[in-house]
Amino acid sequence: MPRKKKTTDEQLADAELEAQKLIDSIKKKNEQLKIIENRKKQLTARKDNEKQKARTHHFCEIAGILYKILGRDFEDGDVERLENFLNGQEQRGSYFSKAMNTKPEMEVDTNESESATEEKQLSDATESGFCIQGNHDG
Repeated sequence: MPRKKKTTDEQLADAELEAQKLIDSIKKKNEQLKIIENRKKQLTARKDNEKQKARTHHFCEIAGILYKILGRDFEDGDVERLENFLNGQEQRGSYFSKAMNTKPEMEVDTNESESATEEKQLSDATESGFCIQGNHDG
């Protein structure tokens, strides 16, 4: 049986149908792209938020160490004195940055270190007569 040739109007209708299918497909892909781009923005914002939280946590850790070492609350001028002290350390030989950028070979138990330091100070004070026997811990 011979094939029936489509008329020009039928071919035009088929072309319009194909074009509409492609347009619909493009619209759907554009919607999917918008969803993916929106998700990417959300993930980027979440990542930035996590970085900010980690940075804030580090600031809090540093402040806690400073309060612990200082042994009192910060007062007006303490921040400037700390900055001047650290800048002085850097100018005299980059002591602070060298200390911070060097990885310790062994972790030192700070309790043992502090205890040894306290014992040494107590011993020195006793030998020099600053300590009255029976008035110190140990």
